[in-house]
Amino acid sequence: MNYRKEMEILAPGLNRGFFIALEGIDGAGKSTQAARLTARLAELGLSPAAVREPTSGQWGQKLRGLSVKEREEMAPALEAELFVRDRAEDVAGNIVPALRAGRPVVADRYIVSNIAYQSPRGLTADRIMALNKDFPWPDLIVVLDVPLELGQERLAERTGQEADPAFEGAEYQAGVRRVFNELELPNLIRLDGRQSPEDITEAIIEELHRRELIRDQMPRIVDSHCHLSVKGFEGDLAEVLERARRVGVRAIMDVGLDAEHSRQVIERAASLADVHPIVGWHPHDVKDMSEEGFQALMELAGRPEVLGFGEIGLDFCLMHSSRECQLAAFEKLLEAATGLDLPIVIHSRDAFDDTYRLLKKYAPRLKRPGIIHCFTRGWEEASAYLDLGFYLSLPGVVTFPKSEELREVAAKIPADRLLVETDAPYMAPAPFRGKRNEPSYLIYHLNTIAEARGLSLNEAASLTTANAYRIFGI
Repeated sequence: MNYRKEMEILAPGLNRGFFIALEGIDGAGKSTQAARLTARLAELGLSPAAVREPTSGQWGQKLRGLSVKEREEMAPALEAELFVRDRAEDVAGNIVPALRAGRPVVADRYIVSNIAYQSPRGLTADRIMALNKDFPWPDLIVVLDVPLELGQERLAERTGQEADPAFEGAEYQAGVRRVFNELELPNLIRLDGRQSPEDITEAIIEELHRRELIRDQMPRIVDSHCHLSVKGFEGDLAEVLERARRVGVRAIMDVGLDAEHSRQVIERAASLADVHPIVGWHPHDVKDMSEEGFQALMELAGRPEVLGFGEIGLDFCLMHSSRECQLAAFEKLLEAATGLDLPIVIHSRDAFDDTYRLLKKYAPRLKRPGIIHCFTRGWEEASAYLDLGFYLSLPGVVTFPKSEELREVAAKIPADRLLVETDAPYMAPAPFRGKRNEPSYLIYHLNTIAEARGLSLNEAASLTTANAYRIFGI
């Protein structure tokens, strides 16, 4: 498993999935501090996971079972391999699952300890880092700094015996401490280990706030376009919605694809307070839109819980329905939309000219503004839709490395006309590309959009949420 790739799913800046490693010489108080910090994070409601690194698994136990002489004689490279194997078990079984579930992880020792303790035995820091390159790197490394004599004194008190001079003696430990003192690594801070555990804990909590790994204010987010009622969410919808709530998603627009599916959307939303129905007929399937089906859709559109009419539009890419059929159905649905007090939700793919022509014709008669769903085009098309009074809703495509033009559009869209959507289970953002999408991943869109507009994540969330509340009348 490529753990580094696995960790690309973690969104920064949230009360979720951050990783702390506590480091220092033996006797620095790492275990005591890990327990105290874990308890403090639990008090904040963050459900932390504590892991002990790196000798708690089967390979680490093999190291622990060696005599001092055997370990002294072991080649440093073999010792490093055992540490790496042990870590792989812990990362796969404990660290990655906890982070993916949105839980903070507190590790009592991690890669930095290997560097400090193995470098004096002849294995370079670069070599150790290379061996561990695929493991997730901590968001915060805390080195507890204590004088060597204090560390040895504490160790003797804890074990009831002096450290074995043959391996853990003063000269070797002095070399370890020297490495700790000289380390310059990403996300590393040093704290005076002579302070009380309570004071150290609060210093770490303060640092987590400063780095926005813990936020006092959770963003409020609206997924303006989603398909919770299609195949793909049958087995774990409750978990999907819980993950969405955990990152701040407060409302999800569940969009219908034809009359029968729209009915299912309404029925599902009735039992879910944060899910709201939108009814429509997707251009892929308008070849099946009979007059009876059209009338059934219009009846559903008149129900008070329905917040939008769509998605309707044109798709000349896949052509599941013929061009002529799509154009006729789109105009029929637009004409019907003029009699509704609902925003229309527009699907347009490889069909800008005809979409724009028909929207320009009907926009003056609409009672509410409309939304261009899943907008992925350039500024010329964006400005044309904006001139008609439409909102633009950006999907996960904005996070793709090659979507520079779309990020420029994200920066230029007027603040009162910008929305975000997942289009889940489709259109997953970059870390999940090709996999099932879900509303919690909106955080990736917002991070990207916030960066493009020079905003904080909360500011980007606030403006897109205000726009969604306004247009949908939430």
